[in-house]
Amino acid sequence: MQDTISTNPERKKNEQNESEKSEKILTDNEHEREESEGIKNKELILLFLYFIAMGAAEIILVYYSLGIGLFIHALIMVFLIILSSNIKEKNSSLFFQTLALLPLLRILSVSIPLIVFLNPIYRFLLIYSPLLLAAFIFIRNNKLRAEDVGISFKDIKLHMIIALSGIIFGIIEYSILKEQITPFGALDPSFSGILTYALILLFFTGFTEELIFRGMLLTNTAKIFSANKSIIFVSILFMFMHIGWNSLTDLLFVFLVSLFYCYVFLKTRSILGITISHGVTNIVEFVILPLML
Repeated sequence: MQDTISTNPERKKNEQNESEKSEKILTDNEHEREESEGIKNKELILLFLYFIAMGAAEIILVYYSLGIGLFIHALIMVFLIILSSNIKEKNSSLFFQTLALLPLLRILSVSIPLIVFLNPIYRFLLIYSPLLLAAFIFIRNNKLRAEDVGISFKDIKLHMIIALSGIIFGIIEYSILKEQITPFGALDPSFSGILTYALILLFFTGFTEELIFRGMLLTNTAKIFSANKSIIFVSILFMFMHIGWNSLTDLLFVFLVSLFYCYVFLKTRSILGITISHGVTNIVEFVILPLML
């Protein structure tokens, strides 16, 4: 009887301590949630400003002034690099680092053709090589694995089926941009010439763009926002990078293709199939159909 009486105060004390711990955990979780929501709100504002800045830079570059457009892209890139280096939260820092690659892509794609007079397809080699190097430096510095950015070779059969979509996409986009593509440049119709073009378009445009837009940008965006928001965000940016073709129809088509690529990537977590599809699209659009028709 005495033992029971003596243990009751201890039991009550333990229960009180457990209750206080539970309340502390709940309070900490609420603070973390509030901080997370605060971070998301800041990122949404920055994202909105990024959209405006990128859209304005592309429109100014294409329709008004090449120099001013490039200058705005350079400002965006520098701002994002500085911003990402001052953000402690890893996912947010990676997100803004990845965003800095897009203005770099535009700066390279516009600057190199001004100083290098080559067949436009060979220019892709010069444009995308430094961009690919920057992407790999980003991956290495952040200690990311190949699987983290979608470099995976699982379900090969499925990805080969996905890759076939590139034939359809290439035919559709060629029909949209035929007038712009026809004077694209003289092509070497020999087997070695076609093979060289195909490898450049597959690896330096297909792989590099899918690595950046889906493997890196979509992956990091989806860590912060919902899958649907991330898909739309990446697809709008992908569409922005095609404003230079001066076709509203092509912008809509590119946006829809990006939605498909983003959906496939989030389902498979691999850029294999969409990389080949993207490369095949460009091969059909810029090499096969121009030589055939």
